[in-house]
Amino acid sequence: MRRAILLLTMVGAVLLACSGVLLAQQQGGPDASQSSQSERFAPDRVIVKLKEGAQSGALEALNRGVGARTEGRIAPHTLPTLYTVKLPPWGPSVERAIRHYEASPDVAYAEPDFFVYHDTHQVIKDPYYNDSGL
Repeated sequence: MRRAILLLTMVGAVLLACSGVLLAQQQGGPDASQSSQSERFAPDRVIVKLKEGAQSGALEALNRGVGARTEGRIAPHTLPTLYTVKLPPWGPSVERAIRHYEASPDVAYAEPDFFVYHDTHQVIKDPYYNDSGL
């Protein structure tokens, strides 16, 4: 009977510890593999999509309003009016800059420049993944 109670206590402790680790990973806790992924978007860049037919100087005029500059087009052949905009270090927050751009009738939308992370724990099951012939 004592062994059964001891065994159940140990199993419970292990399950509790595992659930705590999983919860910490999901919430961006102190796990080393998650620490570099704590930021969800660039703190100094936004993505701005101008409406079709917007004046060529519309984005530059909007940039002057917040001290920003256009870094470039993201996909000039497929989305010619989609730009990355660099915010100044002393300038507005990303959220405030988005509100500034979206207040313009020339802007279709503005959004943060989100980071995309590769899942380093995923096992690749393709036997030809590292084949140099691909």
